[in-house]
Amino acid sequence: MFVWHREELLVTVSTEYYLRVRALLQQNDIKMQCRQVRIRHHGKQEMLQKPLAQYHIYVHKEDLERASQLVQQIGPEENATVEYLEW
Repeated sequence: MFVWHREELLVTVSTEYYLRVRALLQQNDIKMQCRQVRIRHHGKQEMLQKPLAQYHIYVHKEDLERASQLVQQIGPEENATVEYLEW
């Protein structure tokens, strides 16, 4: 697609926010690439915790400014912090 001419628009751990941004970009005909990265837990309660993922959205360099303005219309991510991440 446009691997060499892309810029990262968004990184989030909120599935809901990721889906809202993705839908908004699609509605405005902005091509994007998305990637999901699983975050591994380390600790005793690993089996009980909900698995986490980081969602990355990339857009073409020429669309970055327009896409950023659209994301600002949604507003900030509500659950931007993850309290139990351990690296």
